[in-house]
Amino acid sequence: MPTKLLLILANSLKRGGRCIAGREVLWRPDARWYLGPWIRPVGTHGQGELHLAETLLPDATPVQVLDFAAVTLQQHEGRADQPENWLVSGDGTGIPPIWAKPDRIVKPPPLHALEEHPANLWIDKAEMNDRISPHRLQELHPGSSLAIIKPQDLTVAWWTEQNAVKNRPQHKYQARFHYHDLYYRLSLTDPLATARLCTPMPPLGAPPLTATIPDEPLLCISLTPVFGGFHYKVAATILECGVSQ
Repeated sequence: MPTKLLLILANSLKRGGRCIAGREVLWRPDARWYLGPWIRPVGTHGQGELHLAETLLPDATPVQVLDFAAVTLQQHEGRADQPENWLVSGDGTGIPPIWAKPDRIVKPPPLHALEEHPANLWIDKAEMNDRISPHRLQELHPGSSLAIIKPQDLTVAWWTEQNAVKNRPQHKYQARFHYHDLYYRLSLTDPLATARLCTPMPPLGAPPLTATIPDEPLLCISLTPVFGGFHYKVAATILECGVSQ
């Protein structure tokens, strides 16, 4: 089974588990490294979310954003809508750790070096900016369902609303920003950012609270698998200068 070294750039919430993704670290003949393609390790259960046991290093600590970590994989999943997906080894129950510390020291790159420059974020002109239909995504054939961008005027909003299906109040988090002259409101699934920024939580029925993110942060944007007939765009990670993840 292949083992790949990743620079972790997303560790976000997904269906009670985690969605972890990063760029592969590759080595030149002169022993210098560079960032290769995106890899999203996925489980063999649910919609590919990883159980918490599948996110732990041998010392029982979870992998963190901006860490380098080696992951043992089974095989490339071969999905057109999420071409970065690789199946992890095991099923999260009673297996040896699939993650390990790198076997050589790798210095993290400066944050600005992680920025990518997609022309847009999977636009479907027939739909709202937070989603794209499977048919339109197939037409675009973008080759990636992940991107690190520099948003303009990033604001985080949070509020409490009634979940009609579960019949209970639910906390909601949203990243609001401009990118290439388009305005986006995407679900924010970064648990560290929401825990740090989104307090206090407004009661049910109260208007959203907001916080502006200074210092030109980066955003990791991800496309979800199909849900309710669409791929949704989520803000998986906020990467801020001077903020430890």
